Amino acid sequence: YERLGKLMMGHTPTEIDTRGRALLAEEIDVPVADLPVLEGFVGQNLAGATSPEAYTPVSDIKTCTFKADASAQCVFEWKEVTRTDPTQPCYMIVRVVNPTDPDVSVAVHIETVQMGTFGLYKEWIALTIVGLVLLGIAFEVFHRMWVAFCGAFAMLGMLLIANMAPDLPTVMTWLDFGTLGLLFGMMIIVGQLQRTGVFEVLCGACLRGSKGNLLYLTLYITLITAFLSAWLDNVTTVLLMVPVTMAVFKAMNRNPVPLLMAQAMLSNVGGTMTMIGDPPNIIIGNELRNYIGFIDFIQNLAPGVLLAIPFCLLTLVLIFKKDLKGKVEGFNDVVTVVDQYKIKDFPLFWSSMYIVLGVVIGFLLHPIHHLNPAWIALVGATLLVLVVERQDAHAVLHAIEWDMLLFFAGMFIMVEGAMELGLIRKIAQFLTMIIDTAPPDSQLIAAIEVIIWFSAFFSAMLDNIPYTITMIPVIEQLAATNPVLDLPILAWALAFGACLGGNGTLIGASANIVTVGLAEKDGHHIGFIKWLLVGVPVMIVSVAVANVYMLVRYAI
Repeated sequence: YERLGKLMMGHTPTEIDTRGRALLAEEIDVPVADLPVLEGFVGQNLAGATSPEAYTPVSDIKTCTFKADASAQCVFEWKEVTRTDPTQPCYMIVRVVNPTDPDVSVAVHIETVQMGTFGLYKEWIALTIVGLVLLGIAFEVFHRMWVAFCGAFAMLGMLLIANMAPDLPTVMTWLDFGTLGLLFGMMIIVGQLQRTGVFEVLCGACLRGSKGNLLYLTLYITLITAFLSAWLDNVTTVLLMVPVTMAVFKAMNRNPVPLLMAQAMLSNVGGTMTMIGDPPNIIIGNELRNYIGFIDFIQNLAPGVLLAIPFCLLTLVLIFKKDLKGKVEGFNDVVTVVDQYKIKDFPLFWSSMYIVLGVVIGFLLHPIHHLNPAWIALVGATLLVLVVERQDAHAVLHAIEWDMLLFFAGMFIMVEGAMELGLIRKIAQFLTMIIDTAPPDSQLIAAIEVIIWFSAFFSAMLDNIPYTITMIPVIEQLAATNPVLDLPILAWALAFGACLGGNGTLIGASANIVTVGLAEKDGHHIGFIKWLLVGVPVMIVSVAVANVYMLVRYAI
């Protein structure tokens, strides 16, 4: 840390952060309890001396613990101060406190923002904007893409009022290009696969395997989707499986919406099982790589997921008992029709299958190469286009659901703007306060309950990616300051809540939006309220099962 202290002179904040990370990576592991703590408060100099001790605090003292292997962002807010001497000015005091070495030095870049009266209510204003966006999507005032854009511009306007207006390059960093790139690449690959007729052929195989029983068909498709989501990711899985489901129900002349919703929800549940199955798990695994690994996710999350899947399926079958149970009418006639489905273009089929196989292998090898899945999807899509459509770019881009990508972009900006205004941070502080007020012998149970249920609720209402990013430092701080709380256990609670909570609403998970977009393209509308009425029961059941599993395994 003494080496870091020398970085400040003559370097920009970006250079400090980059070089600081490199130097910290060279250091040996430091116990969490021995890491320096940054303290901040508003003070008045009543003694007239120049030493830091001469400043008397007139506000709460805020603290922030540094990380051993990365730079840390600390946000201190003071909404009121009690002046000891009204005639003396107030100063913001920042000091480093180290439990083992009082002479430690740390590179710190400080930015101060004066918000005025707006700062007192900025979190509530951000929450209001998010609520209005949810209502706009729920009641379908206009297309959800435009609702997301309005929410994004409203949040940027509030940042302008708060003297925190970001520049355009900063806003661009708020976009999750991993999700957008993955969607873009896989949409191109799926578009080429659709031209081959392979989805219709798979449709025939599913129908023959079900033997005319809708419940068997439901179990086949949803369980395959859940399994694939664990080893690919839920977005890729629904992009590949939803066309098969729609082809099956088109052949039966039935409404595919119930099974499409069940399919998307099981993809979210199945994706919780591994580190690469859902974006929150990828974030948790990367940020806490010093504490948990790829196998740890399977050992600790998979049992809870396997317990939750039967209960989720039972809930869905009870809700859609008229659509997911019973016999297929005219089954023999339907089979006669689907038996005529053949591969239409074998050269394109084999080219596509080689690319898909390579992409899938790339996804499965993520624990080795640690590349973002978006790169693999984009490289695969580019290679496929170069092989089959070198000249006709319009035909390739026609398969892209541009409104879906723009909706995601708008939501990313809105949620990141809400995080800048302190909404998600305020939520994290509220959760910490609840856990800290529990009796010492019950704090582990309280932490599991609070993190898993609140994470599920907020992930259903907001995007789970920025929420997870915000909560990781919170659980690290909880584990560092409370010997009763084990960091990996808190990480599993966060993973269960953030992933399973995505089933609650239409915008809760990327797989939900992808499924709805593909269904609308085929003429089947799925509204926000319709999803809510099904998603909330499934979310509650799955989170409850995961909660009981965690209590039995870790706390009782």
